[in-house]
Amino acid sequence: MAPKRSAAAAKKVVNGSKVLWRGVPVTAHDIKVYKLISRIPPGKVATYGTVAKAIQSGPRGVGQALRRNPFAPQVPCHRVVSASRDLHGFRGSTDPACSDLKDKRTLLSEEGVKFADNKVAADCMYAFTPEDIKVLAE
Repeated sequence: MAPKRSAAAAKKVVNGSKVLWRGVPVTAHDIKVYKLISRIPPGKVATYGTVAKAIQSGPRGVGQALRRNPFAPQVPCHRVVSASRDLHGFRGSTDPACSDLKDKRTLLSEEGVKFADNKVAADCMYAFTPEDIKVLAE
């Protein structure tokens, strides 16, 4: 794993719109997504929409950032689910019958996420705190 970079190093622009974060070139938007979802504790999930609202973006942009996530599972993209609490998208797959979504469910279950009627149980939803939002400025 690449060493952690300082906030100043993360702002160093390379290749136009990409910046270095943890030694990997990613967009500034992606960094916000990765920092925020890293705050979701095991046993909890957030929706694409709540992540998007917290970073002042859109849910599809969040989904694209997670699809490109080069830091999984350390940056836990599997902890983000749809607004309906269904599992949608994992490793670029969106087919509900695919093995990737089964893997996502297994990962979440192993972390303590509960399911009811094939949806994440409501008490497993994570609400971002002001402290979580502060990490975006670091």
